[in-house]
Amino acid sequence: MNEIKKLFDIAYEKLDFHEILRHINHILSLKGSDKYRLAGSNWEMKTAEYIAEKLNEYGYKIDLQSVPVDIWTYIDGVIEVEDGYKTNVYTYAGISGGEEEGILTYIGKGDWNKDLNGKIVLINLDFNRYVSHVFPALEAFKRGAKAVLFTYLSDSGLDLHLDNTYYIYDGEPWLDGVIGVVRPGDAESLIDRSGYKASVRIKCQSIEGYSYNIIGYKGGDKPLTYVVSAHHDGYNPGVMDNLTGVAYILEMARLLSEYQPPYNLEFISFTAEEYGYRRSIYDYLIGSEYYFSNVDPRNYVLVFNIDIIGLKGLPIGINYTKDLNRLISDVASKLYDSISCGVQLSGRPSIWFDTWSAVYNGISALTINHLGDNYFFRRYYHTEKDDINLLDEDVFRVGFSIGYALLTYSMDRYPPYHLTELLRDVHDSLDTKNLKVVDRLRVRDLLDDLLVECLYWSINLSI
Repeated sequence: MNEIKKLFDIAYEKLDFHEILRHINHILSLKGSDKYRLAGSNWEMKTAEYIAEKLNEYGYKIDLQSVPVDIWTYIDGVIEVEDGYKTNVYTYAGISGGEEEGILTYIGKGDWNKDLNGKIVLINLDFNRYVSHVFPALEAFKRGAKAVLFTYLSDSGLDLHLDNTYYIYDGEPWLDGVIGVVRPGDAESLIDRSGYKASVRIKCQSIEGYSYNIIGYKGGDKPLTYVVSAHHDGYNPGVMDNLTGVAYILEMARLLSEYQPPYNLEFISFTAEEYGYRRSIYDYLIGSEYYFSNVDPRNYVLVFNIDIIGLKGLPIGINYTKDLNRLISDVASKLYDSISCGVQLSGRPSIWFDTWSAVYNGISALTINHLGDNYFFRRYYHTEKDDINLLDEDVFRVGFSIGYALLTYSMDRYPPYHLTELLRDVHDSLDTKNLKVVDRLRVRDLLDDLLVECLYWSINLSI
């Protein structure tokens, strides 16, 4: 049996799925009156406390990193029509809300020939054309609309009508006012009342405050650090996105509690991945950006991130920086027969994961997730139906075991890791008398794959 397969099997057998469920269900029980588990909310803060308690229980030194955030809270929302019909209105993170009256006007996917001045406008958002509510909302306000409501009917490009649910976007700094979303079923009733007088009230609150990145630390023999991360903020209930990631890193921390790593090992649960700042288009990845912008990237080897894992019927996705090609291909090829759900690889970092904060600060990274457009993103993502019924034990076990094999194999057995030392070793073994390295393109042409990989890992090269 190959070493990677052995590590995979160890994790697959040792993972305690009942513990995974206990973590998730306990965090769900902390909800209280909060609508969402966004940065700085009581629910999110209690979640952070729980994560810190568990990491401490597993023997890790705990650091609570305070992160400045805008604490946004959705309180309630309603639309009332003059004939007495009334239903709930929800809204997007960062919206300040308000109260408006006007004639309810339905414009489908964008009938801009209608008079919208002073109206409450209802739009069936065409997700295939506008993946965000920003442009149609701006257009409606430009034409004089007092309030804008969105819904997603059966022809919207999403499948929210199947569960009569609603989708929550993260905030948009250039868009504010009375903007909301209604369930498809409620929207049908409102469409029947187009032309009636109506009032909309959306009540929200935003204050400047703090939330916390939770860091569990174990020292290694070498002064370099591996990070295993996930984000703990989310919407309601936010099980797949991303309590699965939280449970994943807690279980990984438990299994590695007796392991003496050759490198420093940090388990980090980030705050404000979804949303955390009202005054910038960079309103997400706030916790991870705060962490990685305040460290020296030369002290970090690799970041393993988990974001949405365990969806039935979907392949395990690994999104990674290109310097990890050899590591990822080695592990994936040796585990091919063990990955029952399949594996999907992408050597292109994504701006939607916390690893992006590591990558643009100069640190190699990978995210284990479910890549691409799939049923979760069309039907459940950022909705109230993102619940524990979506979690599949076998897919979670496979994704967890791949991560365990990647982490332990790379720490113990897979070069290169200490960038400066490795570059020096390679350099000393080369005859560089007639070799002039001008840039990475020249290096690609002249040196072997190992040196190419070293260069990707290095922050500064001097030959």
